[in-house]
Amino acid sequence: MILSGVGRSAGVCPAIPRSGYPAIYSCAVLFIFCFSLFGCRSSKPVRLTAHMPVPKYFAFVGKSQMPGNHAGPSVDVIYPILEVFAPDGRLIYQGDDIFQNLALLRQPETNLARLAPVASPLRLRDLVDQVNEFRPYSRQLSKSNRYTFLSVSLKDCASCRPQDDALQENKGPVNPQTNRLFLVLDP
Repeated sequence: MILSGVGRSAGVCPAIPRSGYPAIYSCAVLFIFCFSLFGCRSSKPVRLTAHMPVPKYFAFVGKSQMPGNHAGPSVDVIYPILEVFAPDGRLIYQGDDIFQNLALLRQPETNLARLAPVASPLRLRDLVDQVNEFRPYSRQLSKSNRYTFLSVSLKDCASCRPQDDALQENKGPVNPQTNRLFLVLDP
């Protein structure tokens, strides 16, 4: 005998009563709205250290892009250098004054969104492509929707340590959700 319709005796899941449809529909709409609003935050912030020879760094960045420097036969560069990139990869802060850098890193009320882009063609994507240790994380860094802090220091530089230590702390604009990159230049 063939049974038509849905019945409990046939081993079929019970049907959802019509009164349950609005609740299910509302939950689905709420889930889609929340996902579109907040996005997928499954990727963790990137924290990397890499080494690069000084000449290679200057060949890439260019002497004229360093803060406070002017093109010419002799250029003095002060270390450490702090660079902050917006979530879209634009350079929004570049400084070589350790006291200004530490003030930025330690001020709890610093709003990075208020920093104006630096007049520089340097983009986070370009920098990541030049550093072998950063390259495998290129997609994660560019799609993370996070601010990225880059500390450029010299190898065995005692005066560079306070900036690197401040970047390790979760204070001010540096929080658990920011990317932190450390580039150590080897002479």
